[in-house]
Amino acid sequence: MKRFLAVALVSLGCLGVAYADGLSLSVSVKDSRTSVGPHRELRDARLTIVSRDGMTALMLLENSVAVQLTDRALAQMKSEEKKKDGEEKGFLEGLIEAAVMGGVKFATGKSLEFPIASIRSVDYTNDELRLLNDKNERVFEELKVNHVDELRNFAPADAARFVSALRAAKARK
Repeated sequence: MKRFLAVALVSLGCLGVAYADGLSLSVSVKDSRTSVGPHRELRDARLTIVSRDGMTALMLLENSVAVQLTDRALAQMKSEEKKKDGEEKGFLEGLIEAAVMGGVKFATGKSLEFPIASIRSVDYTNDELRLLNDKNERVFEELKVNHVDELRNFAPADAARFVSALRAAKARK
């Protein structure tokens, strides 16, 4: 089950999952240590920063860094889903959409998590928050919501706070 969710989350961009006039999501991770976790309450994290558009939350947890869609993004998805429910579809189109959307709905209500112990470095340069693993590869290759690179969508002050907090957490480990 965990593998299916990870595959669903990682390949969302490949599937071209998009909501008409709503939410599109593209995620790419290569490191097998990335896991799928539950949708987290933002207040339960040591530190949470939210992207400028309010669609993505990046959280510093006890032992991992997690990224997930915010409640706002999930509500937007639900709203678009309700609009689509009234549309007429052919049998095959409806069947394919139901299969894809079922997996997407299940997967988007989760978080992607990466262990702090496996993070080599974190920095904020050229308006981009970069987390590199111990192999010097990006933890999150691609993370886009509505075609916006979410790792470039954090306020500089928030990104700086996150970098400092993550570095401090690594120093304690």
